[in-house]
Amino acid sequence: MRNVLAYVDERIESERAVELGIEIASRNRGSLKAVAVIEPLALAFDEAGLSCGEESLAKALLMANDERLREIASRLGRDSIRIAIETRIGATWIEVVRAAMSESSDLVIKTARGRTRRSWPLFSSTALHLLRKCPAPVWLVAPNGPLAPRRILAVVSPEPGNPARNSFEGEVLARAEELAGLFGAELDVLCCWHLASEDLLARHLEPRYLLRVIDGMRDEMHGALDALLAPFSGRIDERCVHLQKGTESAEALALVEARGSDLVVLGSIGPDAGPGMMISEEVENLVQRVSCSILAIKPAGFRSPIRLEDG
Repeated sequence: MRNVLAYVDERIESERAVELGIEIASRNRGSLKAVAVIEPLALAFDEAGLSCGEESLAKALLMANDERLREIASRLGRDSIRIAIETRIGATWIEVVRAAMSESSDLVIKTARGRTRRSWPLFSSTALHLLRKCPAPVWLVAPNGPLAPRRILAVVSPEPGNPARNSFEGEVLARAEELAGLFGAELDVLCCWHLASEDLLARHLEPRYLLRVIDGMRDEMHGALDALLAPFSGRIDERCVHLQKGTESAEALALVEARGSDLVVLGSIGPDAGPGMMISEEVENLVQRVSCSILAIKPAGFRSPIRLEDG
C-alpha cells in the first residue's frame, strides 16, 4: 500500500481519509493523492437558483476545491510525504474509480458518512459503489474512533476444494497481518460456517443423522481454516482464531463488539466475480451495520466496469 488515494468531500470529517493516507504512505515510504469531485448538477444553477454560465461556475468551483485541498495538504502534510491534489468533475464514485485507475492506486480511502439515527446505514451509496466497482482495495474510515487500528478483525471464508477461493482468502489474511504489523495492532481471525436450511432439514432427518452432517461440515471447515492459516504459523495467535457456526455478518458484528475491533478486513467480491458484480449479501449486511472501519479487498485480475477511455 504505497500509492494511496484519499477522497475528500465537503465535510470536515472527510479529512480523516487524508490523515490516514498520510499515515499509511509515510510508514510505507509511498505517495498520497487527495481528490475532490464536483457533481455536474452543481454546475447547473447559481446561488440564486438561476441558470448561469457553466464555464465560469465550473472554474470557481474548481478553484475553491483546489484551494481547500492545498490547505488540507499544507496543514496535515509531513516533510516525509508529498501530497498531490486533484479536483475532478463527474459522478463521485465514477471519478474516484477513474482517479484510482489512472494513478494505479494501491489503496482508496473514504470517510464514512456516519449516522444521525441508529437505524441508518453507516456507509453511503458512494461507498457501496466503490466496494463493488473500484479495482483497488477500499478503506472506509469510520467518522469516529482511532485512525490507526488497535485491533483488527480479518473475516475469511475458505472453501474446501476451491483453490482459487482459498488463495484469495489467503491474500485477505496476509493484508490483515501486514496492517497489524504496520500499526502494532492485535489481530483476530473469524471463519464462519452454517448448514443451509438446517431448520428445514431437521423436520425430515433423524436427529443423529443431522448431527453427523453438522459435525462433518464443521470438521471440513476446520480443516480448510487450518490449511489457510498454515503459512502464518507462529505469526497469528491461535487464541485469536474463531471458528463460529452462524452467518458472517451476525458473527462478525458480535466479535467486533466483544473484542473492540477498530477495523474489519474482508474480501468484498469472490475470485470468480464478473465486472460490476454485486458484493455478497453477507458482506453488504456487515458493511451497512458495523460501527468500525472496513477494508475491502478484491481478487487479483478484478475488472472494473468503469473504463478510463470512457471519461
